[in-house]
Formats: sequence, structure tokens, C-alpha cells
Amino acid sequence: MRFMLWSRRNLIALAAAVAAIGVGVHRLKRPQISSDPMRTLEKADQYELYSILPGPEPQESRPEFHSYPVLGHISITDQAARDRLTAALKAGAGAGHRKNCFVPRHGIRVVKYETTTDFVICFECNQVRIWRNGQHDGGFVVGATPQPVFDEILKRAGIPLAPSAIESKN
Repeated sequence: MRFMLWSRRNLIALAAAVAAIGVGVHRLKRPQISSDPMRTLEKADQYELYSILPGPEPQESRPEFHSYPVLGHISITDQAARDRLTAALKAGAGAGHRKNCFVPRHGIRVVKYETTTDFVICFECNQVRIWRNGQHDGGFVVGATPQPVFDEILKRAGIPLAPSAIESKN
């Protein structure tokens, strides 16, 4: 009887060890998504740049990017363009002062390891709101310095830009 208990304990311990090793190997093989959303911009499987309208447009039915009408978007396949957009956004991150408004005109969607991360960007209000797999996931303050890079790439692709607040008032 004592031998059987000892063997049963050893079998249970062995089974637990094998299960733990299996979980560890699975975690090593599975790509890890960084908690830093800016890291998702690097080496993304897909990378898209959006031009969006800051408010609803009831007369026209358009596709939407987080409830904002889409004027157009482009898949960024050129690594140099991706690096340029990412570097511009990173350089502007933390700059400026957050304003109490949100009228975004730009967006980025990246897919990396089956995780979709969206950046809804308002350079006017110095804010970026982040969404992961459809769930709001925080945001950060951003200065206006990245905007010319975003606008240049969109214009070069023939995608219209939303008018700025100043243009809208005139």
C-alpha cells in the first residue's frame, strides 16, 4: 500500500511538472504583445493610415473608423514610410498639452500577431486614443509635429484631408 501511495504521489508530481513545462513551452512559442502600444507599430503585419472627418456626416454614408467618417485610407507597405510615420508619432508623443476637445482627422490601424491596434489621432487637441481589438485601451498626449508627415503621405496617395478647424470656420 505504501508503495502504491508513493507511486501515486510521484505520478501526480510528474504530471504536474509535465503540464508546467507544456505551458512554459506554449508561452515561449506564442508571440508576446507589448503593453506599450507604440511598440505595435514596429514590424506590424499590416499598417494602414486613415484620413477621417472629425464629426458625423449625416448626408453621406461612409465607412467609419471608431465612429468617425473615413475620407480614405492607404495600406502602408513600404517599410521606409512605416518607419517615418512611426518615428514622427513617437517624436511627437508626450509633447504639447492636452486640450478638452477631440476632433480627430487621422488614424492608424496596425495588426500584429492577430491583435488590431487603432490610434485615433487629434493633432488639434494633442490627443491620441488607442483601441485594441475593439476595446478602448487608453491614450497619450501628442504634439502637432507629426501631422505634416501624415498629411504628406495621404496627399501623395490622393486621399483628401479633412479641413482644419480654421478652414472649417471660413
